Amino acid sequence: GRSDYIGFISSRTATLDAGTWTFTIGGDGAVRLFIDEELVMGDGWYSHSYLTYSYTTSYATTDNHQFRLEWTERTSGARVTLNIEKVG
Repeated sequence: GRSDYIGFISSRTATLDAGTWTFTIGGDGAVRLFIDEELVMGDGWYSHSYLTYSYTTSYATTDNHQFRLEWTERTSGARVTLNIEKVG
């Protein structure tokens, strides 16, 4: 597989229960996460070694939310992660 000069955009709608949620993204290239069309975390869209970013928010009701993860990698390695965890 290819590991340099690659990227992707992944999107989906998911139902999240009411409560507090933490979202963690990581990438060794540019990475950012949008929730309901709002950029909630990202890195200025530049190349770097693997870094993680976290965002915590609360939802008052169970509802559908739109997620879009964008990632690109130029040189050296190719790694991207997304973790969603209910914390309260």
